[in-house]
Amino acid sequence: MFLSIIIPVYNCEKYLKDCLDSCFEQDIDSSDYEVICINDGSTDNSISILREYEKIFSNLVVIDQPNSGQPEATKNGRLVAKGDYLWFVDSDDIIHKNCLHMLKNLSFNNYDIISFVGFVFNENLSRNEIKIDDKYGRIKKYSGHKPFHLFKAYLFKSSDYDYYPEIKYGEDEMLFLVLNEIAETEFRLNQVLYFYRQRTDSMMNQLKYSIKARRKRMEDILSSMIILRDKILAGKYTKEFSYTLMRSRYDLSIKVLAQFKKKDAEQYFQMMRNEGLFNENLILILASPNEDEFKKSYLHLHHIERKRIIRSTFSYNASRVLPERMIGIIKGHIY
Repeated sequence: MFLSIIIPVYNCEKYLKDCLDSCFEQDIDSSDYEVICINDGSTDNSISILREYEKIFSNLVVIDQPNSGQPEATKNGRLVAKGDYLWFVDSDDIIHKNCLHMLKNLSFNNYDIISFVGFVFNENLSRNEIKIDDKYGRIKKYSGHKPFHLFKAYLFKSSDYDYYPEIKYGEDEMLFLVLNEIAETEFRLNQVLYFYRQRTDSMMNQLKYSIKARRKRMEDILSSMIILRDKILAGKYTKEFSYTLMRSRYDLSIKVLAQFKKKDAEQYFQMMRNEGLFNENLILILASPNEDEFKKSYLHLHHIERKRIIRSTFSYNASRVLPERMIGIIKGHIY
C-alpha cells in the first residue's frame, strides 16, 4: 500500500466532513491508500460522523480511544498504519483534491521524505471558496504558508527515532527535525497540496488571549528543552543537529514569552537560568544564545507584539465609536 493518512480527531464536528471529503476525493484506487482517524475521546458528534463515513469508504479505519492527547493519538494511528508513506493531517484541515496520483509517482523514486507547500487560510473561508491556480500552485486567498511532508514509514522504526509525548506544542516541527536527521533523501515539491485552517478557537490563537494557555505552553517548552539538553549532553545527537533541534526551542520560547508582560516573562527567564539553559558549556556545545542575546531577541519581539495588540484593539474599538476621519489621524500615530 502506498500511503496511510493519519488524522487525530478531537471535537471537530464543524470541519471534519470537509477534511474527510478532501481525503476521499482522490485520483488513485482506494486499495492503494488508507485514511486512519483516531477519535481521541471527542464529546461532540465527531465519532458519529466517522461511523457514517466508515459505512461508505472501505479504506477508512476508525479508532475510538479515551482522550490521551494528539501525540498519543497520532502514535496509535501510526502503529496500525499499513502504508509505505505516512501523512499526518489535522482534522480541521484540507488536502488538495486529486493530489495522490502525483505523490505516488514521486514515491517510486523512494525518497525518505516528500515535502510540499501548505497554505494557512481563515476559518471562515469555506473549501469551495479556495481557488487554486494549478499551473502555478498558488492560492488566491491566504494568510501564510508552511511546509508539510510525507514520511517513509520505516523512519519511525529507526533506533534514532525519538518519540516525545510530553511535547504538546511545536510537536510537528520536532517530528520533522528528528526524522530529517535520520532520512537520507528528500524531495521538495514547490506546489500547494495542503490547506491549514486558522481557527480562532485553536490552541495557537488561545495563546494570544489566555494567560493560562500561555503559561502551560511555556512550561511544556521548558520541559522539552530540559529533555533535549540531557540527550544532547549525553551525546545522543550530532553537534550540528543538536544546534538545529535546540535552537528551534529557544526561538519558540521567545515567541511565547513575547506575549507575556515583562514581569511574568522574567519568572521564566529565571527558570531557564536555574535549569542551566544559559550555561556557558551548553552554549559552547549548541552555539545557542547566551542570556543577553536571548533577552535582546525577546525585547525586540515583545515590542512588536505589544504594538500588534494595540493596533488590533484600536481598530476594533475605534471603528465602533470614532468618526472615520479621526480614525485616520490616530492611525498615523500608531502604525
